[in-house]
Amino acid sequence: MVQRHNADLANGLGNLASRVLAMLSSSFDGAVPPAAVPGCESDLPAVAAAALARYDEHMLSVRLQPALAAVWEIVARANHYLVEQEPWKLARDDQRRAELGSILYAATETLRILAIAVYPIMPAAALRLWEQLGIAEPLGRERLPAAGAWGLLAPGTATTKGASLFPRLEAE
Repeated sequence: MVQRHNADLANGLGNLASRVLAMLSSSFDGAVPPAAVPGCESDLPAVAAAALARYDEHMLSVRLQPALAAVWEIVARANHYLVEQEPWKLARDDQRRAELGSILYAATETLRILAIAVYPIMPAAALRLWEQLGIAEPLGRERLPAAGAWGLLAPGTATTKGASLFPRLEAE
């Protein structure tokens, strides 16, 4: 259980949220930047849409393990996306600020979608992430598939890094 927690939660979703929120804090004073450069989101919208369709189907049939597996496809792709895009390198180049903003918008929008998806299964963690994302609308009112549409996160939303969603556990 400790290994699974650390691998999936701490290193997966928790690390994704931590990296994105930290980069927003350091590069944009915590504000969600606009997606000003078309195409910077790569395949994240398509990956999220396909995974959410499978997730919804599994949840409606009360198949929780496959539903979470679909969500973790989004987590894995988003983490790989950050490795591909290397926003930490772009942050050093003022001439690529719009590109950096677009990449961080895509990553933050992915976190918004993930918070909605994990809410029925991990409500406390989803609520903490939602709060860190600074979204005013109550998470409990969000409904798929409409809430899973890409691009609903308002630029300018004030995020906060906050505490780690899933601190690493030590085996006893």
